[in-house]
Amino acid sequence: MGWRKGKFEIRKTINGIERQSISHEIDHVRELNGDHLALEIEWNNKDPFFDRDLENFKRLHAEGAISVGIVVTRSHSLHDGMHEMVLSFARKQGIGSIKGLKRIGLNPTSRQMTAVMKRVKRERKPIEFATAWSDSFVSDKCSQAITPMDRRMATGGCHDR
Repeated sequence: MGWRKGKFEIRKTINGIERQSISHEIDHVRELNGDHLALEIEWNNKDPFFDRDLENFKRLHAEGAISVGIVVTRSHSLHDGMHEMVLSFARKQGIGSIKGLKRIGLNPTSRQMTAVMKRVKRERKPIEFATAWSDSFVSDKCSQAITPMDRRMATGGCHDR
């Protein structure tokens, strides 16, 4: 869709002598009508990385390299609804086995599959594969070992839009 990886290099010279050179690599850059949009998607964004991205965008904008810098990270509302979204996806894709996961390009680890199959095959209250897998997936990929967007909003760090 026209997004590419972008590398920006800012060099400062005084009387022909380079004094400073800073480079920034941005995951997604797109040019629209001469303006450059910069986009970083940080799923498990921790404060130092979020602050780094904001500072990079601020510097690139001040230097005229980008018109807009966007950081996408998950908010509390997305995190809370993640299990239901993944389960719904699994059911719509007909994921009822390891083979179903591989069909859509997922290759879970043996540890993950052991945990899933243990819940599917247990004698007491076994659960469907899609539920066991979505529980495992959300637990592994969407832990709260991050600084969620709502905490940043409480400190005035950004806006949830």
